[in-house]
Amino acid sequence: MNQGARWVVVALAATIGGPSNDPDDSMVVDKASAADEVVVIVDGQMKSDRCLNDSMFVGSGPVTVGDLVKPTKCPAETTIFSKGHALTTVRPPWSKDQDAIVLQMGPSLREVNVDVYVVSTSDRAEDWARTDLDRARTLYDQNRTGLTFTETKFVTSASLSEAQVATIGTNCRQADGLKSSTLYASDRINVYFVPSIMIDYDFTNRGYNCFEKKPGNTDGAPNIIYISVLRHSPTTLAHELGHGLGLQGAAGHTGEEGTTYIEGFESVNIMWTGLDSDEAAAKDQFSLGQGFRMNADERSWLNRTKASSSPGPGSRKCHPSGPKNKIPCPPLAFDLP
Repeated sequence: MNQGARWVVVALAATIGGPSNDPDDSMVVDKASAADEVVVIVDGQMKSDRCLNDSMFVGSGPVTVGDLVKPTKCPAETTIFSKGHALTTVRPPWSKDQDAIVLQMGPSLREVNVDVYVVSTSDRAEDWARTDLDRARTLYDQNRTGLTFTETKFVTSASLSEAQVATIGTNCRQADGLKSSTLYASDRINVYFVPSIMIDYDFTNRGYNCFEKKPGNTDGAPNIIYISVLRHSPTTLAHELGHGLGLQGAAGHTGEEGTTYIEGFESVNIMWTGLDSDEAAAKDQFSLGQGFRMNADERSWLNRTKASSSPGPGSRKCHPSGPKNKIPCPPLAFDLP
């Protein structure tokens, strides 16, 4: 499908108030190409006073969106998702007249700075650290999150002293001490590829994000990530970055056999956990709802002071899965059909 040439409308007539004799408003995304694979989500208020909620349009338009008016009771916002561009939210100036709105593509991908420390002395650890970061870049772009990861520091095991290795440790219990060292930068995501991550005596994780507040990690540190080389999987870093970017708590893991499950997700979702090695390596999907939260949710590390020099849609409180009235975020599992 040439998505840059036409729109595919994914919306129910009942949602937007049904047919109308009034002239419909229209939208077009200016200078978008097929390669951008644009998806536009529209919230607004119809002339009938019905609320248009999370209506999806795939492509750059032009498309008719019904007779939208200046909102008085319905949240009104338009969000542009695309490859190669930052997620963008706008509030078009809908009026009682026939409107033809021209939307502008977002700027280039929103950069997230990452420092990488390879603590493990395994022969493959350095290669895995680089390829895992490349894999994360690819996954986040192909799923239209609008985010990319810029390597600002890459420290190899040969450059680390025994004392520094001890400071880094093997799990989040060391996070408080690590944050007061030169091996951590508060304005970057810090990733440590360690030999293994010891949580319990009989269990080791593939990865761990230190966002939770707990003893030894008093304030939580969503920008500290441990990656196990012993249990390496190429999608673990992308998964742990998702936790740091706000996919936490009830919205953190989309599924795990026998424990948790969120309706609308399958095991190919990057935030699914509890998979074997082959299944974990095959994960390659984020939903649009997840991508929105990584940019906008108040829990996302990007919405903390100095977390990113690139502009975003602003911080808001997203319900874990949604939808909830007056919660300005699409449902967590909201995605292309």
